[in-house]
Amino acid sequence: MSEALDRDRLKSFAVRLMAVYGDATLVQMIDLGARTGLTGVLAEAPGTVADLAGRAGLQPRYVQEWLGAMVTGGVVAHDAGVFTLPPEHAACLVGDSFYNTSAMARAIANGNQHNDVLAEAFRQGGGIAYGDQPGDIVGLLDAMGRARYDTFLVDSYLAVDAQLVRALADGADVCDVGCGAGHATNLIAQAFPASSVVGVDRNPDALDAARAEAASMGLTNVRYEVADAADLEAGALDVVTAFDVIHDLSHPRETLRAIAGALRPGGTFLLYDAAAPSDLDAQAELPWATMMYGISVNACLTNALAGGEDAEGWGPMYPRAGVEEALVAAGFELAGVHPVKGDPMNALYVARR
Repeated sequence: MSEALDRDRLKSFAVRLMAVYGDATLVQMIDLGARTGLTGVLAEAPGTVADLAGRAGLQPRYVQEWLGAMVTGGVVAHDAGVFTLPPEHAACLVGDSFYNTSAMARAIANGNQHNDVLAEAFRQGGGIAYGDQPGDIVGLLDAMGRARYDTFLVDSYLAVDAQLVRALADGADVCDVGCGAGHATNLIAQAFPASSVVGVDRNPDALDAARAEAASMGLTNVRYEVADAADLEAGALDVVTAFDVIHDLSHPRETLRAIAGALRPGGTFLLYDAAAPSDLDAQAELPWATMMYGISVNACLTNALAGGEDAEGWGPMYPRAGVEEALVAAGFELAGVHPVKGDPMNALYVARR
């Protein structure tokens, strides 16, 4: 059998795998840098191993090895024993910029902690609900979107539809479905004080965080309830939003039908969610496709499949055409599909009741 192998192809793939394993290890190092504060210390000012270890309060030998990985991985620069994090790299790893994607490293590192349980789900079915996944899932999901919402939510995402903005400004009954820690919900309430906003989620811990932030922002027009779309009163809402959540649900089509039923005639649903090409070969051209499929297996899809044998579960690579079809089937009229600033993996779907 070995004689039938294409040796050049074999060697090429073996080399590629070493690079893949190296990048996977680099993800862990990025996460460790965030967890220990070492990346932040390095972003503040260059330093030697001893200097950086002292400033971070860490053991020098570990710092030295971590720096070795970060230098050979192309993240950190060095010259004569002094290590520097270029400002362009720092913007992607620390701070409040939407370019900071270090939460992705945490998400991938978390997923690697339950491979044994996932392997059993592959064999037996079922899944791992977010509440049973390792790490601070509430904080992680919040961190993955917070800076992007701060930068784009009001002036870009909501602004894609003039009718939506007018309704919010005039005073609308609004519900944010699957609100999590509520940062986007609170930003909507802050930007549109005439509107009455409710955030619903099944995670009480997430809602505690949402309420605490709302109080710190001095908001009086927002509240939070442990609920989901199925609990919404029929015909009681003018606006419903769902940010990066429908693809995580066990029964996304049922949720869309419930949202449609909760809206008054002419009401608007703003959906921020998956928008992949339908063709797998076209997906392979996307630089983030492998990462998103992997995160889906580790987090999104397995959360959805924990909902029972009839769970559908879309995952973050669900095709745009499928989302559009599901919206129409739920009773919506599609008013537009727009790109998402700062997030090329998803789209903004505007749908009317």
